[in-house]
Amino acid sequence: MGKLLIVFIFFTFTFFIFSSASATFTTTEIPTVLIAADQNTVNSTNLNNFATTDFSQSPVQTITAKELSQSSAGSLLDALALSNAVTIIEPDGIASRSVFALRGFSDNAASNTAVLLNGQPLSDPDLGIFSLNAIPLSSIKRIEIIPGSAAVLLGDQAVGGIINVITTEPEKHLRHAQISYGNFATKQAQVSFGDKIFANNFGYIINARHYDSDNYRENNAENENNFDLALTYDNLDFAGKIRYFKIDQRLRLPGALTWQQVLENPRQAENTIAYNNQDTDLLQLGAKYNLNSNWQIVFTGNLQTMQGVGAYLFQGITTSFTEARHALEFRPTISGTINTGNNSIFPILGIDLSTGDYRLNTVTSSQKMLAEFLQVNIPIHTNITLVVGARNAAAFYDLYAYDFYTYSKIHATPINRAFIDSEELSWQVRENLRMFLRRAGSFRFPKTDEETYALNSKPLNTQLGVSYEGGVVFANNFLQTSAAIYQLNLTNEIAAIPIATAEYQIYNTNLDPTRRQGFSLSALFQVLPQWQINTGYDFVCAKFNSGSYAGKDMPFVARNNFSVRTVYTIHTALNLFIEGRYTGARFPINDVTNSAGLLGGFTIFNVGAEYENTHVKIDARINNLTNKLYYGYVVVNSGNLSALKFYPGSGLSALFTLAVKL
Repeated sequence: MGKLLIVFIFFTFTFFIFSSASATFTTTEIPTVLIAADQNTVNSTNLNNFATTDFSQSPVQTITAKELSQSSAGSLLDALALSNAVTIIEPDGIASRSVFALRGFSDNAASNTAVLLNGQPLSDPDLGIFSLNAIPLSSIKRIEIIPGSAAVLLGDQAVGGIINVITTEPEKHLRHAQISYGNFATKQAQVSFGDKIFANNFGYIINARHYDSDNYRENNAENENNFDLALTYDNLDFAGKIRYFKIDQRLRLPGALTWQQVLENPRQAENTIAYNNQDTDLLQLGAKYNLNSNWQIVFTGNLQTMQGVGAYLFQGITTSFTEARHALEFRPTISGTINTGNNSIFPILGIDLSTGDYRLNTVTSSQKMLAEFLQVNIPIHTNITLVVGARNAAAFYDLYAYDFYTYSKIHATPINRAFIDSEELSWQVRENLRMFLRRAGSFRFPKTDEETYALNSKPLNTQLGVSYEGGVVFANNFLQTSAAIYQLNLTNEIAAIPIATAEYQIYNTNLDPTRRQGFSLSALFQVLPQWQINTGYDFVCAKFNSGSYAGKDMPFVARNNFSVRTVYTIHTALNLFIEGRYTGARFPINDVTNSAGLLGGFTIFNVGAEYENTHVKIDARINNLTNKLYYGYVVVNSGNLSALKFYPGSGLSALFTLAVKL
């Protein structure tokens, strides 16, 4: 930690010197991609994001619609690759089911990252996740990425960080259509239309999308049909929205390969049997009412259902299954301003209510959560802000746990609780320079299926954590940059690891204490008015802090991640880009003893071009330009700890898109 502190102090000093020395630069203003949280964000009138977004004073990496367009991104996976803070993990090697990790998580990343859609958390009772990749990029206004805990406001899962996807709002006379074609028989078509009517108080957007691809691996064909509808209303004192998403996905599962099979042909499939088909419906509701000029009430809610059917192959045996999920979340909050003489404070108070269940074949498990929270922004000086908050939460379960010794089912009704708090100090040193210090508590409740398959059928404890972080944010017309150093301590971290019993099995359990120490640096340079470079470096040391695996690295967490991207504008209508992303060496999934050996690091290069005028947009993008063989997922074989299972990532893929706006 001492070395990291020296590096942090060095960069801080450099920023001070640079901010003074660079005051004479006069260049074309660059788009804002690193912003500070605004203490008045809760009073925003943004219809699609009026849920609580004042998460903290930490640096926010914002991927704008313009950046998405310039990158010719074909999916959310491509979009999030623009951020060095995000590590992309492909469970079972399937890109469309990728999960996104921040601050050194791997196989349990989805349960330690708060994923928001329009400012509203999406949390399932089980380990399944809502398919954000199904949201058309043309429907995304921006993506906010905030490394660090925000558990006071967002609760369960906001441990490593936040990814908030903001969709577009209704606009006048929206008429948009696009078609795409790529290798692996990839085809995509999308139409969007919308308008604002009745003196612009009412608005609507309708999107429909069809996607079909054979994908890189054999037996990995994918077919999706998506539809979403948004209705909004806005006047001086009241705003409301309804947004409905329908996702129909048909997906074949190619399975894992041995190393010998990878050498023979990385595109081959383990089987031709496995598949998973899911039909998902998501309804988002929101309403905001201004009580007066200082206070407002916000109600938000999600209702999600999923019906699925599939089959998998395990040890030569084919097993069919059915599944279903129901999840309901409701959050009322009140926020405003309290005048205290010369200053004002900005509190937000709310409760979270959620209930959900997951059924696998004939067994149903359910989870209910209740929480109360309070956060207050307190300006203690003209340019110094203190943010304090606390959350009290509880989770109630009704489930059947499997006893792997007797292979019987045991009815269980465990209860998990958590109380956490956070404190943060932000100093606006000058107009273009801000520093912050924060201590933030976090927690994660076990998922229903984690409890079902817990070691010895013992109920899992609540995962608790506390992070310490400090950083700086600097911006002028030539450079926008941020740097942060952090330490995240976790007790009872929940993960699946191999445990030797009568047979080797993978069990969910509470780990011995773990620690993540890291440093991150992001910088965007406007080298010339037509040339921009965006780069970032993340270092994270994730280890077991004590216990049986003390000193061992956490599996599948790379210590070094580096990305660089450059965009060159030939003229106002044509942009070219190239990007490279390096992922460092790491141990395979489940290798808690670090005995399977390090998997080598790899670099992926992507290139593309974008042409756009008033009515037409043409994109061309090539991912994995060098056809690099890499692995989106590598796991220790549960039946033989010396054997590995490989899930190769996609080779070179190209996508061409033609879009028309009328």
